[in-house]
Amino acid sequence: AAVRLADVAAVLVQHAAQAEALDAAGISAHLPTPDTAEQIPAAQRALFAWCLREAVTNVIRHASASRCTVTLEPGRLVVHDDGRGLS
Repeated sequence: AAVRLADVAAVLVQHAAQAEALDAAGISAHLPTPDTAEQIPAAQRALFAWCLREAVTNVIRHASASRCTVTLEPGRLVVHDDGRGLS
């Protein structure tokens, strides 16, 4: 159980860090509630945390967005922003 709690804690720390990063960049964040980390299979939690960090970093650096929405379901992470898209 300790490993599972550590995995959930890692996702929650990443969640909070990305919320802060979006806020600092002036981007309105709509992130899953922290309890959604419980829905992620334990084997996917580290991958989810990494993907969330990378996706939010890309939104901040490249999208020129004002809003970012993250949707989480078991086995699926969707990051949507209102930025300029690929050119």
